[in-house]
Amino acid sequence: VSALIFTLVLGGCAKPTEPFPAGSISPGETLGHLGETATVCGEVASGMQFPKLEGEPTYINIGKPFPDQDFTVLILGKNVGPFDQPLTRLKGKNICVTGLIVDGQSTPLIELVNLDQLVELN
Repeated sequence: VSALIFTLVLGGCAKPTEPFPAGSISPGETLGHLGETATVCGEVASGMQFPKLEGEPTYINIGKPFPDQDFTVLILGKNVGPFDQPLTRLKGKNICVTGLIVDGQSTPLIELVNLDQLVELN
């Protein structure tokens, strides 16, 4: 019986609990990493585009939808082209973004400038 329990426990530990790369952080951890360059992974929960605002920003909320998001990805209009309709394409997907985590007034954020900052996991 103890060998069976040991096998079950080991089997449970061997399975990954998250589909995210080692060393990445969750959206909820970003507040503790302001000013650091990191990789943040989570599910795209919501997003909004503001073509009439200065910079034509696109905001992508990771983890939880607006207004309860823990973390936001910002893509300015001048940079959005290579990301190919990010709100439509990424909604509901798990992604990782890498960059400098800054205080986005209401939530920590990373601004995406280059395609190599974004990895789609599914």
